[in-house]
Amino acid sequence: MVLFVHGISGTPRDWKYITDGLDRSRFQPFFFYYPSGLPLDKLGTLLAQLIETIDKTSKNGGPRIVLAAHSMGGLVALSAINKLAEDAFPSSLKLYCSFSTPYGGDESAKKWIDNAPVVVPSWRDIGAPSAFLKDLASRPFPKKLPFYLYFSYNDGSNVKLGESSDGSVTLRSQLVPSVQTSATKVIGVNETHLGILSNETTRDSFLLLLDTVSPPRSTGGNRP
Repeated sequence: MVLFVHGISGTPRDWKYITDGLDRSRFQPFFFYYPSGLPLDKLGTLLAQLIETIDKTSKNGGPRIVLAAHSMGGLVALSAINKLAEDAFPSSLKLYCSFSTPYGGDESAKKWIDNAPVVVPSWRDIGAPSAFLKDLASRPFPKKLPFYLYFSYNDGSNVKLGESSDGSVTLRSQLVPSVQTSATKVIGVNETHLGILSNETTRDSFLLLLDTVSPPRSTGGNRP
């Protein structure tokens, strides 16, 4: 089971290019489709409960789980992982991959909060620094869970101002040192924030990681 988590204002369609490459004889895509304006801690709780429910099934021969998250979805996913780590960590969760996630938050969100007539709860959580982000950073990442951190660095805008970014999230936010330290591997992709999900290099790399969870059946030939 490959459980995909979209980013802010995203949908499961964002993952189409990657899911089109899945070997459906080994992997089944599922999507955590959520209202992206809700508090991220609450969304993390819901995702953790979903994984726990699946894990109870997996103990009786059910599926192994790969968690893949894009952008703000990575904050939701990490929140869920932290909650799962508070108890017996689910043995069915085998791999976590995040793509272009603002682990350091977005400092510009603070300006939205200060000036907007109505503030969406998730803005408060993603604004740097926030209590939610500080709590995420304070939790040790489970050592038994392989974690691959993909970051994007192609700013497609004609006018580039401020820090280096992928057009939406700064490299500094994607590459928070404490998160890099927790990662099994850090992988850079020359793409924009959303473009990373439609990139051939991204997909090929991700599919190879899936092979470590469920190796391809031997056919006597090479993997296409």
